[in-house]
Amino acid sequence: MSIKVMSLVWEGFPASGSEMLAMLALADWCNDEGGSLHPSMKAVAEKIRVSEKQARRIIHGFEEAGYLKVVGHANGGAPGTTKQYQLNVAKLKGLADEAAARKTAPVRVTPP
Repeated sequence: MSIKVMSLVWEGFPASGSEMLAMLALADWCNDEGGSLHPSMKAVAEKIRVSEKQARRIIHGFEEAGYLKVVGHANGGAPGTTKQYQLNVAKLKGLADEAAARKTAPVRVTPP
């Protein structure tokens, strides 16, 4: 489990719902560099409690948005193998940094 990557997701990932759960699951499975990530669609679906078809849509959406890159077995490889992915940790860090910059310190208001 990568607490660092998971923290970046918690702090800045803009989506919610199933997309947020899927990104947290991927962050949970990957190493600190976002690699060593090779979940099956069945595993993603089970972990975030959606259908395999919905998990596939979410993962493909992450690929299209640049959050996730296929780095091995692009066509699925031999039977029983899954694609290998790399999370874009730099993008997640940028989002977390932007979210932190938007936070403002509380303003003291004197009661009337």
